Amino acid sequence: MDSGMLPTLASRSRGWRRGAGILGWALAAVLVSQCALADHDDVAAFGDSLTEGYPFENDPWIARLGPDWNGTNLGLSSERSADGLIRLQSWLAANPGAVHVVVLMEGTNDTDEGSGPPWVEAQTVANMQAMVQAVADYGAIPILMAPPPVLSDAGATAKLMSFAATLETWANANGVIFVNLFEEFSNHPDPGSLYYSDQIHFSDAGNAFVAQRVLDALPVYAPTVGQSGTLLLAGALLFSGSWAARRRSGGAAARAS
Repeated sequence: MDSGMLPTLASRSRGWRRGAGILGWALAAVLVSQCALADHDDVAAFGDSLTEGYPFENDPWIARLGPDWNGTNLGLSSERSADGLIRLQSWLAANPGAVHVVVLMEGTNDTDEGSGPPWVEAQTVANMQAMVQAVADYGAIPILMAPPPVLSDAGATAKLMSFAATLETWANANGVIFVNLFEEFSNHPDPGSLYYSDQIHFSDAGNAFVAQRVLDALPVYAPTVGQSGTLLLAGALLFSGSWAARRRSGGAAARAS
C-alpha cells in the first residue's frame, strides 16, 4: 500500500468529544486508502423543526456548511424521538451509501407533555443512542447534537438541561462526536435576542451559529497526494466498526444515566 495515499485525519479544537473508541479512527485510516470522493462530502441533518429550519426552511443551517459539504435536510417539524428513530431507520435502509455523515438532534418535542406522552428522559436518550447505532451500522459517521433551551418554557428547559448532560456523558464514554447546543446557547449573555426567532426556533443568526458549530465538529480530511487532489473519507468504516464492536461485546454498553 502506498503510504503517500493515506488520508490524514484531523480535528478542530471545538466540537470534538473524544472517548474510548476514538483510537479506532486512526487505526481504520490505515485500511481505507481508496475511498475517493468528488469535490465535496455528503452530510445529512436529521431531526425536528430545529433541523428543518422553521421559519427559515429555505436557508436552514444544513444549507450553510459551505462548498465542501453537500447537505441533505431530513428535518421534520413536530417530530418526537421515537418517531424519528423509525423514520431514520427507514431512510437509511432505502438510501444505502447516500451520505457519509449524519447529524442527529431530537428531544425538544419529547418534553411537550401536553401534546404527547409523559417525558421519560431515559427513553429519549435510548432513542438517540439507537439512532447513533443505526448510523454507525449504516457505515456513516454519526454526530450527536443536544438541542438548545426553550426560552418560553422553564420546565422544558430543565428537562433539556438534564438530557444534554446525559447525552454528553454517554457520548464521551463511547467516542461519539457530540455538540452541546444547550450549553452553547445557555452560555451566551443574551441568546434570545441573537439566536432565536420565537424562543424555540433558530433565527437567521442562530442558524449561522449552528452551522459553524457543526462545521467545527465535522471530520476534516487532508487532500490526497495525487493529480486530482480529491478528498478521502477515512472515518465511516472505522467508527462504525470499532463502536459497534464494543456494543456487541458489551465493552461500553449504551445506557442512560
